[in-house]
Amino acid sequence: MSADSAPQPDLALKILPEFGGQSTLEGEYAAGAPELIVEVSHTTSTWDTGAKLRLYERSGVQEYIIVQPGKRKLSWNVLRKGKYRDLEPVEGLFRSGVFPGLWLNPTQLWNCDYSGMAATIQQAAATPEHAAFVERLAPREAITPRSRGAGRIPGTITPPSDNSPELASYRRSRADD
Repeated sequence: MSADSAPQPDLALKILPEFGGQSTLEGEYAAGAPELIVEVSHTTSTWDTGAKLRLYERSGVQEYIIVQPGKRKLSWNVLRKGKYRDLEPVEGLFRSGVFPGLWLNPTQLWNCDYSGMAATIQQAAATPEHAAFVERLAPREAITPRSRGAGRIPGTITPPSDNSPELASYRRSRADD
């Protein structure tokens, strides 16, 4: 972003510059702003909604999502004319403008409805906007199943089973809250 700021977001998504993205690599370091940043704000909400929000806004981060699990609150900020504006969910869904097909249903998120979230992702991945986005990002050389991961269908997500150890561990940790 800039030489004097070194934020460490919880998640950053970027589009490679050869596909129209705004950040690059300079040696081992990222230069420029990623297209989307997510901050999970447990104890840093003042920082994430204040100084970081202004820094990301000035730096040109196109979408900035602040997740506040303790409040069950999600803020999706979209950069418009140099200022962040709140993105409102449409029919219960947040929909990224930068990453077509990136949809999030906050009710499913807060209720740990992984099957519902997977269905939402599948629905988003089936849209013409997502197909056009994937086509725009597709490598120009042929890709074989072996180079992509044989047996895996691009754009699909398998939700954890209801009896998976990871989900059981997560549920136990949430029960203590």
